[in-house]
Amino acid sequence: MRPYIPYLLLVITTSTSLAMHNWHLSESWFPQNAKNLKHTLFELKAHAHDLYNAQIQHTTVKAIIVPHAALSYSGTVAAAVYSLVDASVDRVIILAPDHSGRTNGIAVPSFDTYQLPIGKLTVDTNSIQSLLKNDYFKVNNEVFSSEHSLEIQLPFISYFTKQVKIVPLIVGSITCDQAENIAQSLQKIIDKNSLVIVSTDFVHYGQRFGFTPFKDHKRLRMRGLNSQAVELIENGKPRPFADFIEKTGATICGANPLKLLLTLLDMQVFGYVEPRFIAYDTSHRPASFEELVADVDDAVGEVSYVGMLFTSQKLSLLPITSQLTQHEKRSIAHEAYDILGSLFEKNNIDQSLYYPIRSFGVTRKHPAFVTIEKHMGRHNKELRGCIGRTATIEPLYKTVARVTEDAALHDSRFSPVTKEELPSLSLKVAVLSEPKEIDSYQKITLGHDGIILQQNGASALFLPEVPLEFGWNLPQTLEQLTIKAGLPSGSWKDKKTEFKIFRTLDI
Repeated sequence: MRPYIPYLLLVITTSTSLAMHNWHLSESWFPQNAKNLKHTLFELKAHAHDLYNAQIQHTTVKAIIVPHAALSYSGTVAAAVYSLVDASVDRVIILAPDHSGRTNGIAVPSFDTYQLPIGKLTVDTNSIQSLLKNDYFKVNNEVFSSEHSLEIQLPFISYFTKQVKIVPLIVGSITCDQAENIAQSLQKIIDKNSLVIVSTDFVHYGQRFGFTPFKDHKRLRMRGLNSQAVELIENGKPRPFADFIEKTGATICGANPLKLLLTLLDMQVFGYVEPRFIAYDTSHRPASFEELVADVDDAVGEVSYVGMLFTSQKLSLLPITSQLTQHEKRSIAHEAYDILGSLFEKNNIDQSLYYPIRSFGVTRKHPAFVTIEKHMGRHNKELRGCIGRTATIEPLYKTVARVTEDAALHDSRFSPVTKEELPSLSLKVAVLSEPKEIDSYQKITLGHDGIILQQNGASALFLPEVPLEFGWNLPQTLEQLTIKAGLPSGSWKDKKTEFKIFRTLDI
């Protein structure tokens, strides 16, 4: 028997070697040793928490959209989304685009293990075999050795999950009809413990990408084009998104994987889900308003990165303070400042260019108030305008644009703000919950509740912080509301006086 032992060992070793696939991305993509890669991922997670925190119940996340540039470019956006997924998911299905354009249908691997600097990921070979029953799925190991869009996701999956199996899929060019056929096979391997990942960067602008459709305000117009894509993705319908790509030529490299995700959403494979917009960035990272509105250098170009997810958590059931992601809150604040500054621009730029990405949170019909204050020295400030809406039929981002202009120019209590004042002005946006009627003013909690007083068509409103700023107790607050409404002193005690309360998200 002795002569056969080396032969048997050789067979086992060869078999294992064929089943193992080693990473091919270089140091420019991610660190090549375990310690440095783990440290980088830890720092990306911490930075993402600071920039893009969101109130998401992790176990409700069913699908995510993440970028695939090198960690130094889009790693923070990706980490922001990965940090919100359930670490105990059993199966991760990765839909990544083929940048070479050579893949027909969907490429699957024959290997069963992916070797990374921080360990191994096991391929779900049973799922692969199930998918291979569909002719659109073909074994193609070669593309896995050259395509970055899938492999860049693997360190995140390894770091942010526990014992998970992966289904790595590289998606070639597909039609919507083909996507429906493919999605029917994917549906069979998606259960409540599965996570679907779409790997895609968003609009690539510049000569090297063959996409230079804008003549001015290129960075803003690029954001606007991404905004259109995000709206269509959040609607969960593949054909309108495909039509948008064809009509605009938007260089979204993961358009085909996105078609598949949208088909899965349209088929309600995940059950009831809602979108959440987590993060947005570009390869240039404008650090100021001046850089934001500056033109992109066509020769250098710029790539945009989006982080999104789909969750079974219902936004309407969350308190108002948790209904916007940190990015959405920051975007609304930036919009208000941009709109304020645009009131004095000479070139009459279309204000819609200052709208944020039209994500699910900012397109909901939330009432809002904008307060403008002028700082006069170290501790002194004066009110320069405060106007808002207690009800609206418009999405939040449009409401904020309108009330910002009204607070600056049309508050009858003050003269309009001037361009010269802009450096000394600060601005605060308060997003209101739906006002709720109460049967007694004694149910008002000062400092927490905003208050609306109404009587015979006259009304007045205080935001929650107003009584605290003036040191008023409840009777004093209601008396001041009465005066503001133009009613006789003490009218707040009348039985015919009605009260509503609301909570605010201050931005």
